[in-house]
Amino acid sequence: MPDHDARDERGEFKSRSQFLFTVIGLTLGNGNFWHFPLAVKQFGGASFLVMYSICMVIYGVPMLYLEMMIGQIAQIGPMRAFQLNFPLLQGVGWSVCVLSFLRAINIALLNSFSLLYAFESLIGVETRTVCTNEFNSEACFSPKTNRLKRKNTTVSFTNTTNKELKELYLKKTPPGIEFPAREYFRETLRGLPASFTEGIMNHNESEFYFGSGRLIGSFCIVWFIACFILLRRVRWLGKVFRFIVIFAGFLSFVFLIKAFTMNHSDVALQRFFKFNGTQFGEIKAWHEASRMSAVSLCLGMGGMISMSSYNKRGNDAF
Repeated sequence: MPDHDARDERGEFKSRSQFLFTVIGLTLGNGNFWHFPLAVKQFGGASFLVMYSICMVIYGVPMLYLEMMIGQIAQIGPMRAFQLNFPLLQGVGWSVCVLSFLRAINIALLNSFSLLYAFESLIGVETRTVCTNEFNSEACFSPKTNRLKRKNTTVSFTNTTNKELKELYLKKTPPGIEFPAREYFRETLRGLPASFTEGIMNHNESEFYFGSGRLIGSFCIVWFIACFILLRRVRWLGKVFRFIVIFAGFLSFVFLIKAFTMNHSDVALQRFFKFNGTQFGEIKAWHEASRMSAVSLCLGMGGMISMSSYNKRGNDAF
């Protein structure tokens, strides 16, 4: 351990609740809110939840406690925490910091989209639910108005199966159907052609394409907020994460109530939690379950080591 008390220089959480809120807030994120339900849907519903729970018990939670104890005992960041116990492992500390920075860039982009959506939702959502905007392509179809952009055509859904509906799309529109929300995301937020087909033909698209001035501005705002909080150090971390956890929990509760009160929500829940035992023999499903258990707990990124290093040595790790 260090030969001096690093807490005098680095500070520490004032209470155990601040540390708990920080740890919980660190595991929350946009990725978990959309990626986890998608994984459940793709890999067997309830069976994926069982595999995910098994992975959490076997190595997810133990690894979480291990990272917390490393940081709490060392009272320093991950770059030096590994070097402290075994000098040859100092490369591990540097590696997790690089991985954390690369992931932060990706998360900042997701938060930029969320910030723009939140701001523009206060103005209205009409532009991303209809195909009457100037940027909409001829392949745009709006379920809200039951209308195609091309020649202002109306499509009837009466007694139409999904297969017949797909054939109907291909007969009356250019190849591929674009929904207004997707075209809004591509044209307004990313600055790409509204039509995905046109974008592939004329642009070398990438995940981090910044073609919209609003997206660049939102990206800068997100990084400014993050850097400002980091500069305030641990004095603000506990307070900020307390607000994030409570506010995110409130929004999740509101969205959950909204989802349960929508039409045919019972059918959606049955499909979502349908048990598929054949997935237990799929290596890909187990790989995704193990990956999600690590991602959802923010393991291997150095974040847990950093946050727990501000926890008092006399406190329990969790």
